[in-house]
Amino acid sequence: MFQNFERKISPATTLVTAAMCSAIAIIFSVIGLYLPVLSIIAFLIVPIPIAYVCLRFGMKWGWLVSITVLLLDSILFDILSVAFASATFCLLGLMLGFCYQKKYSAVKTLWLSVIVSAGTLIAQFAIASLFTGADLSIFLGNIPPELNQEIDTILTGVYSGSDLEMVKIQVNETLNLIVKALPFSFFLVAVFQAFAPMWLCRKIFNRLGISNIPYFSPFYSWQFSPFIVYTYIAVILGKILFQSIGIWRVDYESVILNISLLCMWIMWLQGLSVLWWATYYKPTWRTWRWPIVIGSFILPLIQFIVAGAGAWDMITGYRKKAEKLKNTHTVS
Repeated sequence: MFQNFERKISPATTLVTAAMCSAIAIIFSVIGLYLPVLSIIAFLIVPIPIAYVCLRFGMKWGWLVSITVLLLDSILFDILSVAFASATFCLLGLMLGFCYQKKYSAVKTLWLSVIVSAGTLIAQFAIASLFTGADLSIFLGNIPPELNQEIDTILTGVYSGSDLEMVKIQVNETLNLIVKALPFSFFLVAVFQAFAPMWLCRKIFNRLGISNIPYFSPFYSWQFSPFIVYTYIAVILGKILFQSIGIWRVDYESVILNISLLCMWIMWLQGLSVLWWATYYKPTWRTWRWPIVIGSFILPLIQFIVAGAGAWDMITGYRKKAEKLKNTHTVS
């Protein structure tokens, strides 16, 4: 489709379109760098014009637009700001354009984009450590002494005596848990940075008449492998086993925590998918699905119930069996 279309496009049209896409990407990157409140939304739009240029005119034009954006942003802002923000989303735009050209599936496109996003995040922190001397040991589960001192100063100004000691213990436990879960948190950031531009590209490209962009199946039909559930059970049993035989180490705790969080998150997604599927059979449930989603972010009990529903569906294949039974009755 695009190969035949490209032959009819004049060089002047190509150049003008690439310049317009460069201007759009630069405007939104400037908004993201100048207005922190709008930075998340603005930066997520930056990959779209780059992916469009790659898809319509080829990768070399996508690289040209990306380099133009980075050069102008580096003039308007410092180099570190460009490395920390614009480069990430320019690379995501190039990856999306490449995957769309190759007609990769939505799942493959997402995972390649997640790799790009995660790689740029790691590079950003490496650059920050190199130029600013930032302590990156926090990503290994170590809490910087400066952070501990600052927290102690704040707590000392609010609490005293036995209350102070009790609150310090609780805060330290919570902080240790947050620090150990940082790898999973960065994985979620990478997934969001990859998924959001894909969703926006599909919406905007459809309006531009480009309808052959690969995308995911409807959310109510999402299915994950039961291997996720078995992995979750294995890591929990492994933790109990290591502790019982006395070979438990802090390193194990960090690894097991992040694996279990990843498995729980995937089971939660499948649980929400089951909920969306169920509303087609019982429309009255549609009133409850968004309160359940919001409640699962606030109340751990609801989150575990939703994840449990997802795990149950993974193991039993309930939706597949129900759909098969429904089709059988329809044929009969």
